[in-house]
Amino acid sequence: MGVGKLNDEQLMRRANSAGRNLAVLATLATCGGLGLWAIAFLSKGPQLWLVAPAVALSLLGAGYWMLAVAAFRGNPQSITVVLVLMLFQLAVTLVWAGVSAARTGTDFSTNFSATHLAVPILVLCVLGSSRSVLVELQHRGLSLRAFPSGRSSRALCFFGGTLLAAALVFIDTGTGYAAWKIDKVRAAENESARKFVQLLKTEDKGFMAATAQVVKLNLNRQANATAALDQANVLEKKLEALRKETDEDGSMATILTTYGNAVKAYKSALLVYKDPRGDEKHAGELMALGDKRRAEAGKELKEGFGSALEH
Repeated sequence: MGVGKLNDEQLMRRANSAGRNLAVLATLATCGGLGLWAIAFLSKGPQLWLVAPAVALSLLGAGYWMLAVAAFRGNPQSITVVLVLMLFQLAVTLVWAGVSAARTGTDFSTNFSATHLAVPILVLCVLGSSRSVLVELQHRGLSLRAFPSGRSSRALCFFGGTLLAAALVFIDTGTGYAAWKIDKVRAAENESARKFVQLLKTEDKGFMAATAQVVKLNLNRQANATAALDQANVLEKKLEALRKETDEDGSMATILTTYGNAVKAYKSALLVYKDPRGDEKHAGELMALGDKRRAEAGKELKEGFGSALEH
């Protein structure tokens, strides 16, 4: 039922809903800030990196408390300030997700999920309904009856909004910097993945073809094995050059290591094939091991970088 259809008594009973809703947000922000301050300075070692988010949540809590007081005095501007800042923050988040997707060469959906909108939209709807109550009270001339103190709250709205804005700037700056650093690493890894795919399309393709000739043909097997080993050495050199360009702590480093183990297994098999007295059964086992490691590397590549490689 819309607030316009409520009678005066029903509307009066909802008069303090705006203040209560903002008080809930203020309590959550305050408790979060106090929790971070406690962790930052009461843990075994000072966690100074938590100071910035603790300050941001403290500012957020203080701003919400001021606006909650203004709402308890019947000022709809207290809710308006929160709605405007929330919508602005949501827009910033969406824009940043798009920028991040462009910088890393990934889909927008990998940087932002539609499910993340559920809670903000719910909060916006609840606050919007609370604001409608305060506006309707003013429209019917019931504000003085609902809020008999009649105390001014413009200053509370101004300073509360200022604190909220400062907190959001603080949060966005910190989050933006962290996201920029993460995106920089992701972009570098995506570039390594693209180079690796190019290596698979060229050197790896030729090496696998040469290896297949060794396995299938007994004629000139030693010469074919030698030629395949030469290609394997070239492949390993390019793989090592790519590994040096890749962050050793990233997932691409693991993929390159797995693929490198595959090449080593293939080389061991080729050395057995090259030896006239080599055990072909053992060589076949080494080839199967190489195939297994190569398939694992391909699977990890597709799972971790499939979206980026499509662009």
